[in-house]
Order: sequence, then structure tokens, then C-alpha cells
Amino acid sequence: MDKKKLGSLVGLVGTCGILTVAGLGYFGQDQTNDARANYALESSFIRQVDGQQDLQEKDQAMTLLDQAPVTVEVKKAGETKKIEAAEEAVKVAKKVDKDKEVKEEALPQAESVSMETKAEEAPAPVEKKVDPSANDKKAAEEAAKKEAEKKAAEEKAAQEAAEKKAAEESAKKEAEKKAAQEKAAKEAAEKKAAEEAAKKEAEKKAAEEKAAKEAAEKKAAEEAAKKEDEEKAAEEKAAKEAAEKKAAEEKAAKEAAEKKAAEEKAAKEAAQKENQAPRLYSLRNLTFHGVIRWNGYKFTYYSQRVLPGRGLRIPGRHVNADGFVADKDGYIVLANSAPKGTVIPTPFGYWGKVYDRGTTGNHFDVYTR
Repeated sequence: MDKKKLGSLVGLVGTCGILTVAGLGYFGQDQTNDARANYALESSFIRQVDGQQDLQEKDQAMTLLDQAPVTVEVKKAGETKKIEAAEEAVKVAKKVDKDKEVKEEALPQAESVSMETKAEEAPAPVEKKVDPSANDKKAAEEAAKKEAEKKAAEEKAAQEAAEKKAAEESAKKEAEKKAAQEKAAKEAAEKKAAEEAAKKEAEKKAAEEKAAKEAAEKKAAEEAAKKEDEEKAAEEKAAKEAAEKKAAEEKAAKEAAEKKAAEEKAAKEAAQKENQAPRLYSLRNLTFHGVIRWNGYKFTYYSQRVLPGRGLRIPGRHVNADGFVADKDGYIVLANSAPKGTVIPTPFGYWGKVYDRGTTGNHFDVYTR
């Protein structure tokens, strides 16, 4: 190989080295920029997610006050996801920085090679090739995007699960509350029903007691009325019996009196026939002499004009044809200590009957006109 060809080869190698070093620097810079862009994109996305989550947390705080424990759990889950996303982004950035350092360490050697190489001829045209870093960058962006979408989907799923759990717990609490209210209402209704039943039972008992009392009072009134009727009937019976007895006694007395009167009349008539009451003296003889003694009796007189004798109860009292005061049976009225109704013969032609007091023994006063 001649010197000319050797110089061309060295120049080509130097040119390739320079291009390689430049490519490596450009690739490292692009990868670093891509990593930083990805980190910025992830940070923006995280901030956006944070803003949306904060807004959602505010909305939840306003609408779900009674789900505070569940909201806290959702917030903790969101913060945990954010921390994990931030840690993952830091790991990616550190990895990119580490790759950059490795590539930068390799650059000086490339520069020393390029400085030692001297080009004697113009470099040959280099064929353009597709930069593989663009595909890697796009793949990294898509991967980061997918990872972010995956995390967002996971966070959304976690949030939805938390919200579902909160809704279930809220529904459970609402159902428990409703069940408690229904139980309380049922107990209140049962208590009210029991009170009404007790009230009805008390009213029924009171009505029964009232009915029993009224029945007892009615029975007592009926018994009292019956007793009163019986007593009245007994009194009427007794009165009737007494009246009948009295009537019988009066009848007996009347019959006895009639019998006695008949006997006396018969005796008088018999005595008159036998001349036991002879008409020996007249009223004029009695008033003239003042005293007439006959058959062991002593007769004096009282004129009704001097001694009216209005208190004497003499049935059929009258003055007879001979001037003597007589009763309905024709007996002349006498006064003596003998029992009233005692009948004796007189010498004035009439039998006398004792109706008044005034003399004793065999001394008799004769009532005259």
C-alpha cells in the first residue's frame, strides 16, 4: 500500500471518529433532553391529576360530608399513587443521568483519537442514516404516556372503587338509618297499639264494672221494691186482717150487744110482765118528795136543765113521754158507781141503765127533763 492510500484511510478513520463522537454527544444530549421532557411531561400530568383530584376532593367534601372516613382513605390512596409516580419519574431521571455520565466519560477518548488523526485528504461523503434515538425517544414517550395512562386509569379505578365503597357504605348507613327509623316507628306503633289496647281493655273493664254495678243496683232496687211490696202487702194484709178482726170483733160486739139488748129487752118485757118495774111513782112524785125508796134502792133526780150531761155518750138520747131522759132502747139514764151499762128495775115503770157517775152503792140518780 502506498503512502497516499494510507493517508486517505487515516483521514477516513479520523472523520468517522469525529462523526462518531459528535453522534454520541448528540445522542447523549438528546436522550437527556428526552428524559427531562418525559419527566416534565410526567410532572405536568401529575400536577394536572393532582389539580383534578384536589377539585374532586373539594367536590366530595361538599357533597359527601357524612363519608369523611372513606374520603380520607381515597385521599391517602391518591397521595400514595402520586408519591409512587414521582418516585418512578425520579428513577427514570436518575437512569438517564447515569447513562449520560457513562457516555460523557467515553467522549474524551474519542476526542484524543480525533486530535491525533490528521486528515490529508478531503473526507468522503458519509451516507445519511436514520437516527435510532428518535425511535427510542418516541418509544420512551409512548411508554411514559402508557405508564401515565395506566397510573391514571389505576388511580381512576382506585378512586371509583373508593367512591363505590363510600356509596355502598353510605347506602348501608342510609339503609341502617332507615331500618332504625322503621324499627323505631314499628316500636312506636306497637307501643301505641299496646296503649290503645290497654285503654280499650280499661274502658271495657270500666264498662263491665259499670254494667255490673248498674245490674247490682238494679237488682238491689228490685229486691228493695220487692221487699217494700212484700212489706206493703204484709202491712195491707195485717191491716186487712186487723180490719177484718176489728170488723169481726165489732160484729161480735154488736152481736153481743144486740144479744144483750135482746136479752135485756126480753128481761124487761118479762119483768114488766112480772111487774118487776111497776109504774108506782111518777116524775111529779119524785120531784115533789125528792127521794123515793123502793125495793132496797134509793132514787134521787137530776134535771138536765141543771145538769145537762152533754158529755154523756147515750145512743138515741131523748126525753120519753113521762119526762125521763132515756136511750134508744127505752132505758132511763142513771148515775151510780156500778159498771156502766148496769141495768136495774125502777118504780117509775121503766128499767134504768147506768151511764154516769155521782152516787155509790144502792143510791141512783135519775136524769129528768
